Amino acid sequence: MTPIASLKTPRPVKVSLLALTMCLVPMLAQTPNWTDRQEYDLVLQIRSESIPQKRLSLLDGWTKAYPKTELKKQRLELYLATYENLRDVSRMADTARRLLTADPSGPVGLYWVTVLAPEQSEMSKEQLELSEKSARTLQAKLDQFFAPEARPSRVSTADWQKQKLSVDVIAQRTIGWVAWQRGDFAGAAMAFSDCLKKDPDNAEISSWLGIVSGLAKDQQVPALWHLAYATTNRHEPLAEEQKHHMSNLLEHMYVSYHGSAEGLDQLEQNAAANPFPPSGFTIDSSSLVAARRAEAELSKTNPELAAWMAIRRQLDAADGEKYFGSDLQGKPLPRLRGTVLRSSGPRSARQVTLAMTEAGSPDVVLKVATPLSLLASPGQKVLFSSTGETFTKEPFTLVVTASYVQIERARPASAR
Repeated sequence: MTPIASLKTPRPVKVSLLALTMCLVPMLAQTPNWTDRQEYDLVLQIRSESIPQKRLSLLDGWTKAYPKTELKKQRLELYLATYENLRDVSRMADTARRLLTADPSGPVGLYWVTVLAPEQSEMSKEQLELSEKSARTLQAKLDQFFAPEARPSRVSTADWQKQKLSVDVIAQRTIGWVAWQRGDFAGAAMAFSDCLKKDPDNAEISSWLGIVSGLAKDQQVPALWHLAYATTNRHEPLAEEQKHHMSNLLEHMYVSYHGSAEGLDQLEQNAAANPFPPSGFTIDSSSLVAARRAEAELSKTNPELAAWMAIRRQLDAADGEKYFGSDLQGKPLPRLRGTVLRSSGPRSARQVTLAMTEAGSPDVVLKVATPLSLLASPGQKVLFSSTGETFTKEPFTLVVTASYVQIERARPASAR
């Protein structure tokens, strides 16, 4: 099991909050139905109180004195702002859900239920559903919430559009996070990819994309790239603790996949410039590295077999026919060594079927213009140089041609 397999929930991060221009409209600019003058004065005092703990006490007093006030929604908004000052995520989330119940289509509840979802350590199935629904509703209402006529005069048109994009990214972030919690790693990766396309400097999203990609099937290479980008990002860097955690995860995953830390520095240098890997980017797996080392050793001890293994691997690939047509057909092959399985004649042969490995399967049909007696006996080992003629994948058959001077009896590989 890779270190990433145990990761299901993001590490807590500091919430990056927008200015509440789109959310908290000043109550006193409206004409609410105050219960009495005392309630009006109490709310003025609450709004002017700068110490969060004192403001919370005043809010509790307002709730106790005026439980049926017509300003319940505004009171919840003030509670929400106060809990934000106190960095009480749990009570912020609870208040946001209550606010959403009171005003299901209002931007304040939608925004805060959405933005706070990934910051909570545990969520019920129902809360996950509410978070996803809120995020999707928020996205659907972006044009309404950020309509040109809704833009405050103190906010420029450019900044208004930036805020709209930020809220869109936050909503997509939560959609991806909910998919992650449900175990839908492919869906989470898709959502986080969309986020990163809209906000390419976002190291947090890149780190999450790396994690869910690592948990998905056959996505280890892009996962490594995204984690490398997250840990090298200088525009919106991770907090130091989170960066340290992701750096360790990156190293563990890279070594687990590649077999060593060789090349990790180069990956980090390459990934620092782009949040997404280039087309065709790959990292050699540990099994491929081991196979190449074994092949290099085999080339020293049994070069003919090594040459055949290289040919066979490429012919077995999905584009094997294309490889044969471009690299083998009508062209000289490297010197090979095979064992006669059967021949076209009892004393001499123009055509023999050869096994190229100890498995004994018929791999190559060798055709010669002049019958040769040394090819007639099953079990005879021969060395030969040849030219590719035809190839079929099913059943696997490589037909080659050779002249008599290109063929000789072979000594056992151990005797050379």
